[in-house]
Amino acid sequence: METAPAGVYEPRNPRASPLYALVEDYYEEFERIYDDRYQRQYGPWRPVIGEVMHKYLECGDLHRGFARLGCPGCRYQAILAYSCKCRLFCPACQQKRVLLFAEWLDGHILDQVSHAQFVFTIPKLLRPIFKFHRRDLGLLCKSAWQALREMFQEVASDPAALPGVVISVQSYGDRLNLHPHVHALASRGVWSSGGNFEAIPALDAPQLMLLFRHHLLKHLLACGRIGQATLDILDRFHHPGFSAYEGEGVAASADNAACNNNAPPASLRSRSLRPRPNPTTSAATANAPGPG
Repeated sequence: METAPAGVYEPRNPRASPLYALVEDYYEEFERIYDDRYQRQYGPWRPVIGEVMHKYLECGDLHRGFARLGCPGCRYQAILAYSCKCRLFCPACQQKRVLLFAEWLDGHILDQVSHAQFVFTIPKLLRPIFKFHRRDLGLLCKSAWQALREMFQEVASDPAALPGVVISVQSYGDRLNLHPHVHALASRGVWSSGGNFEAIPALDAPQLMLLFRHHLLKHLLACGRIGQATLDILDRFHHPGFSAYEGEGVAASADNAACNNNAPPASLRSRSLRPRPNPTTSAATANAPGPG
């Protein structure tokens, strides 16, 4: 089988994706039964869901519009279908967004110093708060920033120095389950008010976790999302339920860390779509006499 020469554009086939087949075959039924079957567990229906689904089904479809690309030198031409540009849900558009974000960070934000990836998680007891009050997800970012800032300033020679931190929040886990958590890309050091950089070794992860826990619970208590009863339950936990993970240092460009900060909800490589069972065949199988 012949392969295309290197450098020749090959359009993707969005219909070959199991995600596309899932949305095309099951979305209308999913929307119809959502309130009865899923609202209590996953929260109220949001109109943006339908908008994203319909845009996704048109992504990469030449019938929905395309651009003609041409090289004035070699006269080569190609047709490029319009994309949906949906954040997170569409794997192709999200991957492009991730690469552009990493390039922007490298060119405009990150200094030429070492960085580290931090991940902050919360106990299951608190996760439903962010399912029904999505604006409160910002409290996770705020608490992570406060914890990092205080930890860096505690070990820095200048107590007013600040680290450079890029923070993003995610509300899902790899299994598409509710799992609000924070990814942070932080410099391995701080800048003084005069612009001098001081390198800082790895932080104390247990202390960082306790600071994150303290700030988040304080914010949730202040806005009325939790009460003293919830605090008492958390205090009785054998394990605090919170975590703060610091990864290895990464190069100044930090492309991989930037991609982790904007990872899609799930990898299609680990997903497959099982065909819907045929009711007639299932009924015939159920009524078939057993052996003997």
